[in-house]
Amino acid sequence: MKLKPFLCVVMVAVLSTMAIASDVDWVEAATLAPPAMDEVDDLIEDLKYGTPDVRWYAAEALGSTNDSRAVDPLIGALNDSDSDVRLSAARSLAWIGNDSATDSLIRTLDDEDGDVRMTAAWALGDIGDVRAIDPLEDALDDTNSGVREAAASSLVKLGKTEYLDQVILALKDRDSNVRECAAFDLGEINDTLAVDPLIEALKDEDDYVREAAAYALGKIGDPSAVEPLTYLASNDENVLVRGAATDALEAIQGR
Repeated sequence: MKLKPFLCVVMVAVLSTMAIASDVDWVEAATLAPPAMDEVDDLIEDLKYGTPDVRWYAAEALGSTNDSRAVDPLIGALNDSDSDVRLSAARSLAWIGNDSATDSLIRTLDDEDGDVRMTAAWALGDIGDVRAIDPLEDALDDTNSGVREAAASSLVKLGKTEYLDQVILALKDRDSNVRECAAFDLGEINDTLAVDPLIEALKDEDDYVREAAAYALGKIGDPSAVEPLTYLASNDENVLVRGAATDALEAIQGR
């Protein structure tokens, strides 16, 4: 997951969090040129009958079409034998945002692959169907910390603000990918309670976590982040982190 405005979309998550075919991440997948309308049927055929890499690409590309014809084939791809295809199908259903996918994504919370379960949890939050609340609460007990963080984040998006503390707690997870996604999600949730933990995350040893924390602070826009972001913009060893901090400062001061 690399970050908006330097090219990240969720999620999220999602961006180094997920191992997917051909090294294309959330950013690159999200910036694929939308297929022409007359290509949608061909992509649907590829999704059904192509090799795993072809099916993966078709699932990614269909997500950029916002075409209702893609919804049922993508729902079907949640049962694909290849976990990367299932992951991309869940992500694309989130991009299209059709709540007819809710029941299938809920079932995908039981997928054998943790990254697929995590993506389904994020997708349910993005789609915003309240039918997902109970299953997401069950997913808070998942053995995978990324799934738990994604479920908590989606529950907050669905109005269950009592789970915000769990998203904030994920900033301390031992897995840097979980910390990164938690920081990004807190920016999307946009609650000032996350400001102090995100400022602390600017000191994280992982470049992507610091980048995500800077992005999130820019989204929230709290002036108390100006001083630490100013230091980060001038002193961080990573050019992307410095850029994220600079962009965040511009966003805060522009308000």
